[in-house]
Amino acid sequence: MRHLPFILGAIALVLGLGHAQSPAGPTAASGFSFPYKKAGKTVALFTGSEHKPLSVTVVKVKNFRLETYTSEGVPNLQGSAPECVLDLSTRQITSEGPVSITQAGGAFTLSGVGFQWDQEAERLVLSNRVHATFRLSTRSSSLLSRP
Repeated sequence: MRHLPFILGAIALVLGLGHAQSPAGPTAASGFSFPYKKAGKTVALFTGSEHKPLSVTVVKVKNFRLETYTSEGVPNLQGSAPECVLDLSTRQITSEGPVSITQAGGAFTLSGVGFQWDQEAERLVLSNRVHATFRLSTRSSSLLSRP
């Protein structure tokens, strides 16, 4: 029962996609927004400019954006990819294309080509041409500034 909100959200998403299907099969539809909740709190928001159902639980999303939030609702990570596949049954997002991820406070940015995001495990894997930039704090209390 702890996955009931996710299941209900997945059903609502699939029902919302139903209008985009034709006798020849699923077609693309504009707009996509799917909040992911845990314990009644939104922990991530997946959005895109266009979506196309590939099956009952799998959706291809164009101009994908991901936002994650701390348990207090504060923005944590922001990411984007030109296209990806969202699997509602496994709660994973994958793409063979480029991706960019930024920590909301600007402490780091990641980019690469090909990724897998596992929302349940809160794990991101970048597979190719990975580039990371970390910005160290200049505060005097930093461990690096101590003698």
